[in-house]
Amino acid sequence: MKSHGPFLLVDVGSGVSFYKVSDGSTWERVGGTTLGGASLMGLVALLTKARSPEEMLELAEQGQNSKVDKLIGDIYGSDYMGIGLRKTAVAATFGNVFGILGRAEREGKTQPAGEELFKDADICRSMLMAVFNNIAMLSCMQCENLGLLTICLQGSYLWDSNRVLQILATSIEFYSKAKAKAYMYTKDGNLRPIEGYSTLGQ
Repeated sequence: MKSHGPFLLVDVGSGVSFYKVSDGSTWERVGGTTLGGASLMGLVALLTKARSPEEMLELAEQGQNSKVDKLIGDIYGSDYMGIGLRKTAVAATFGNVFGILGRAEREGKTQPAGEELFKDADICRSMLMAVFNNIAMLSCMQCENLGLLTICLQGSYLWDSNRVLQILATSIEFYSKAKAKAYMYTKDGNLRPIEGYSTLGQ
């Protein structure tokens, strides 16, 4: 499949740029964010031992973001379907870290030798979700503002990873109320739908 417009082109590089593509030769940059792929890798490098996208993605697959993130269930005890959020949805990225650290300090607890209070895998999973969820949310906001229903993603930091595509597909479905269709550019320049990735396990 090839898209000739109109659609929103999302370029996931060091930062992220959004372009409105009207047809094959007419486009304009409509916005962007500094929180992109280089931001993700920079934060991961500061907080974990991962030093490459491959290491980060491998760790993220092993991690549980609930160990560091505050979830809807942590706040309400169950799903909050009044606003369409399940208890496993993230309410605050790294939202549990402050409380866990404070409680440990108040109780005078120290980490056993060789153990980490927060595991690299959990941090990587949380950061991966935060950055790509944010990209999906901003993409849907741009689509709503521009009256577009198609999102095409590309870029050097758009890894062909089931987990990345699952985060994007699930988030775009939620933020667009299932109205937007999302695709990623393959190496041969064609478009592949990512909608099916939303059904992958969390």
